[in-house]
Amino acid sequence: MGKEIIVIGGGNVAMDVAREALRLQHIQYPGEKVATKTVSLEDWDEMPATQEEIEDAEAEGIQFNPGWGPKEVKVQNDNIKGLLCKKVKSVFDEQGRFNPVFIEEKQMFLEGDMIIEAIGQAPDFSFIPKELFEKLEFAPNKKVKVDENGMSAIPMVFAGGDIVNLNLDAVTAIADAKVAAEGIHKMLSGR
Repeated sequence: MGKEIIVIGGGNVAMDVAREALRLQHIQYPGEKVATKTVSLEDWDEMPATQEEIEDAEAEGIQFNPGWGPKEVKVQNDNIKGLLCKKVKSVFDEQGRFNPVFIEEKQMFLEGDMIIEAIGQAPDFSFIPKELFEKLEFAPNKKVKVDENGMSAIPMVFAGGDIVNLNLDAVTAIADAKVAAEGIHKMLSGR
């Protein structure tokens, strides 16, 4: 366990990892100065973690560096010295696809002796033909817009779970699947 830990990620898992790492640091290094920092591509208003997770992490002393992306892990004599980061201009493109753009000349170095990657998965829309994908509509939070029946802007294409809402859990995904199944049934039965 390092004394200065960098957690890469801005989601709920990253917040949990950072908080647990800091707790373990206090156990392993009682009374010594320790730090756990997060670095995330997303800025404060785009971070996928819930507000509660962010506030809890802040309350425990986690340091945040939103809007920065990892560029290079710096190593000296086989020891991690830190993480060179570059400023993020945007995380998503105009169509809402994950496509980070960086300001290469704006860089920051985070000191650290341990780095933990706690990034989630981005939706994979690559299987959708481009002409169909362009018809999808996205909410400001980069999630696919659906109607009350779970149907997207593309007729007969239903969606749910992580690509539709911010509650990234199985219960919500299952509930979305139920809504979509009922929506499909209504559509096919002409109701």
